[in-house]
Amino acid sequence: MKTQISQNDGWLPMEQLMKFNKLKQITTDDAVVIEALKKSKSGLLEISECGKKIRRALPMPELSKEYIDDLNLRTIHMKGFPKDSKFDDIKAFCYNDVDLLMENKNEYTTRKQEYHKSRREKKKQLKAQVVKTEGALMKIKNLSTSTKFIDIKNEITKHSKVAFVTAIDESGQCYVRFAEKNGAKTFLNNFKKDSTDEELGADIAIDFDLLGQKVQGFLVSGDEEKEYWSEFNQNHGKNVSKKSTWQRGKKRPIEDENDKNESENKTIKISKNNGHDGEE
Repeated sequence: MKTQISQNDGWLPMEQLMKFNKLKQITTDDAVVIEALKKSKSGLLEISECGKKIRRALPMPELSKEYIDDLNLRTIHMKGFPKDSKFDDIKAFCYNDVDLLMENKNEYTTRKQEYHKSRREKKKQLKAQVVKTEGALMKIKNLSTSTKFIDIKNEITKHSKVAFVTAIDESGQCYVRFAEKNGAKTFLNNFKKDSTDEELGADIAIDFDLLGQKVQGFLVSGDEEKEYWSEFNQNHGKNVSKKSTWQRGKKRPIEDENDKNESENKTIKISKNNGHDGEE
């Protein structure tokens, strides 16, 4: 619309004006609009001699800082309306006893800035917190290297909810991360002998049976616990960054035809499994 006005000495054809939805809700007859404008005493708009165009009679105000500040003070932000509300509905709300959030533009901007600042501070605090879930790590030794981590997770979950189990290394060791605070302590205390009054720690081995194997469990604490969570936080940050990079409506590029065929084959195999776990 601005382009058309600039090309016609400020004049706007009525047929262009009548395309506005809000105006069409009132009338679709441009003659009705022209008659209403003729009766207006504001002097803001003028009508062409042919009666088919209108333009602004008064110059646009200068966009100075004072004008913008005054405009912001006269502009309010209201929140809480139904999504299908129309202008008349909102106007009616303003004159009724309805619980709405009302603030001028400056107040709204300040509140939003403080809100985002608060969120940034909370994120910094969480990032600075190395140990995310205290007392939730357990180290298991003497495992058979052929043991599957999913079997360990399923078995231990019968006693307490498990969030993650690492793969078993060559020495027959893995880490179990419980979902709740002190989950590892609670689990190990179930197998602790009554005669043992020592507090659980990195040097206290708790013997128990797991999947038919005699294993030892240790509560991960101190520097070892911090080291685990530090590595976890770094890897988690990388995964989030990598995920956000590809969540912009774009597909990952396929390097060559072989990758494309491999991708198609995986899709076919997954569909045959009907959503159940299986080999790809």
